[in-house]
Amino acid sequence: MVPSTLGPLDRFARRARRARQLAASHPASAPSLDLFARLSELQSRRASREEFRALTPNIPPEEWLDRIEAELHLMPQPPDAPHLCPHCGSPPQLGILRPQGDGHALYLACALCRQEWPFSRKTCPNCGAEAISFATAPSLAGYRTLTCDSCKIYLHLLEESKLPGLIPEADEIAAQPLDIWAIGNGYRKLTPNLAGI
Repeated sequence: MVPSTLGPLDRFARRARRARQLAASHPASAPSLDLFARLSELQSRRASREEFRALTPNIPPEEWLDRIEAELHLMPQPPDAPHLCPHCGSPPQLGILRPQGDGHALYLACALCRQEWPFSRKTCPNCGAEAISFATAPSLAGYRTLTCDSCKIYLHLLEESKLPGLIPEADEIAAQPLDIWAIGNGYRKLTPNLAGI
C-alpha cells in the first residue's frame, strides 16, 4: 500500500472539485457553486486576504474573512450545548442523513471545523423545539430542508445514500432552490454558507 501524500489543505481542493462537478448538474445553483469552488481553491493555497477581497468585492470583508481564516487555524472550544459543535463550539451548517438500521440517523456538520455529531431528528438544532417540518423538491433528490416554526430557522439535510461523492459543504450549496423557498416562507438560515447563502 502506498502511503497517502494528501496534505491538510487537500480538503479544500477536494471540495472545489466537487463544487465544480455539482455546478454542471445544478444550473440554478451554478453561480454560487462556482464562487464556493474559487474560495476553496484560494483556501487550498492559503491565499492572502487581498486575494479573497478581490474575489468577493461585494461581501462585507472582515467577519467573512475571519471565518475563512478560522477554517485553516481551528482552536477547539467544546461547548455544553448539544446543538453546538462538540469540537469548536460553532453552530451547524447542515445535517447529514446517514443510513442506519432501517432508516437514517441525523448528524449535524459544523459550519467551521466540519466536525460531525449525532443529533435527534425530532427537535430543532437551534432552539430544541419539536415544531419542525421538512420540505423537498422533485428536482433535488437527496436534499431536504428542515424548518422550525418556533424559532423560524432552516437548514438543509443531505441524504448520503442518494448523493454519491458527497462533500457536505459543497453539496449543501446545490440546494439553493430550497434556500429560496425557505426564505420566501419567512425562515432564516441557521448558518449561511461561504457562498453567502
